[in-house]
Amino acid sequence: GANIDMTPNGMFLAVTAWGAETVGTIYLFSRRDYSDEFSEVHRFDGQHPREYLGIQGISIETKKSSVVVHSRASDVHGQIENSENARSYMLRCACAIKGLFCSGYETYPKMACQSGSKFHLTLTTDSVGEDTSWEVRSVHDNKVLKSGSDYSSSLTHFDIFDLSSNLCYTFKIYDKSNNGICCNFGKGFYTITFGSFTVKGGEFGSEETVEFGDCD
Repeated sequence: GANIDMTPNGMFLAVTAWGAETVGTIYLFSRRDYSDEFSEVHRFDGQHPREYLGIQGISIETKKSSVVVHSRASDVHGQIENSENARSYMLRCACAIKGLFCSGYETYPKMACQSGSKFHLTLTTDSVGEDTSWEVRSVHDNKVLKSGSDYSSSLTHFDIFDLSSNLCYTFKIYDKSNNGICCNFGKGFYTITFGSFTVKGGEFGSEETVEFGDCD
């Protein structure tokens, strides 16, 4: 391998290597104790010939629910769409029991499955309720986790669901008439609560975004 990096706790190791097609590969290894040998747990391959994934450097970091590997390639054909020729890869853990969330990569191998936090949404629509919609996305993969639309007018609606307390999310609310839900056509509002975090709104244009969760 040409480049190598290890997490501060010494439990994860990332190494770069190149084969005949020179796309480049990053190998991820782990161990459960300082006296153990490392074992391969995953690999990340470059996507284009002569990309040389990781040739300009790699770094590895552990977060509460994921291991993230950052790399810089040579990318002689200009296939990577950023000026740093960088790619990042995230390996997340999962719990077998539905409704529980994996935590503990920072203290690996002492990992645990934990219950999440409740996300509460209270939404009072204005007199044009069908114009209002919303969605909650996870920031790391931009995946829509929950959404709502087609609401009745001038009524209060409630939604409650579980989210992992270890991830970062965005709540985005939309209005088709571009005047929010307050105060041109009634005094609509929304309130979201997640753990100790609470925010209330209603006066916006076409959309408004709120970030919440573990976003540091």
